[in-house]
Amino acid sequence: MIKQEREQLDIRVEKLDWGKGQTVLSMIRRRVFVDEQGIPETVELDGLDATAHHYVAIVDKKPVGTARRLADGRVGRMAVLSAYRNAGVGSALVQYVVEDARKSGLPKLYLHAQESAIAFYARHGFASHGHSFDEAGIRHQAMDMTLNYQDYHERIVGASYPAPSDQLVLNLARRANRTLRIFSDSLDHLLFDDKELADRLSDLARSTRDSQVQILITNSQLIQQKGHRLLDLSRRLPSSVHLHITRVPEALEGKMMVLADHDGVLYMPNINDPRVRFEPSDRPLCMRLIEVFDRVWQRSEADPNLRELGI
Repeated sequence: MIKQEREQLDIRVEKLDWGKGQTVLSMIRRRVFVDEQGIPETVELDGLDATAHHYVAIVDKKPVGTARRLADGRVGRMAVLSAYRNAGVGSALVQYVVEDARKSGLPKLYLHAQESAIAFYARHGFASHGHSFDEAGIRHQAMDMTLNYQDYHERIVGASYPAPSDQLVLNLARRANRTLRIFSDSLDHLLFDDKELADRLSDLARSTRDSQVQILITNSQLIQQKGHRLLDLSRRLPSSVHLHITRVPEALEGKMMVLADHDGVLYMPNINDPRVRFEPSDRPLCMRLIEVFDRVWQRSEADPNLRELGI
């Protein structure tokens, strides 16, 4: 819930289930799109509402604005009653939609902005691309926003892969003060072959005498063929960045995880269903996964093929 004071308005934004809020949401949209803008009601009601996320802005207990977000990140049906425009209602809606999308772990948001609203969306971080076009008889502009997770601090149940999971890996690496554990079958290039991540792990490994990075894989063939920044790092700092291979991954098989110190977790339970759980501060879960990781690590070893490879 977002509260925002602007021009003496107390604006509250909430999520609202379509089944419960259809009458209210439809009323606002009909007034704006059908009555004011002349958009046919058959176009305005496009059949996507039942599966969309809906948001309502409330002022003095009165619903005055609405927006929706589709599962793929498309934002639309942004409508504010005429008496409440230019008073912060639209801004409050956009801010709430963006934060709710981040809680869902989406990589980006996109929308088709009416030309009169391009500057408004640009102020809130959306960028234009391509040429303008007609939609429902009104000129529109495609716009999008890449969501930033590098300093995000709330849990995400099912973040998208590979983005923003790549940002969340770096997020945990920045949080780590002493140890970082990584398990990935082939050290996924999309998540881990990143210069900024390698630089951060280098700083972590050098930060204290006890600092260490443990990287556990099951197959080294791909990083031998393509190279990898974390492989390079393990060669430069062999005393504190350890890259091991295991042939018996046990409970780790088919998963991916990053564990920061004893609290931070990035966890993909099934690589065939690439939804990633992000827990920036869940000590009980982290300790359970560390126990599994350490048990496998104790029976792992450095791969001689990686030691012999010259880069």
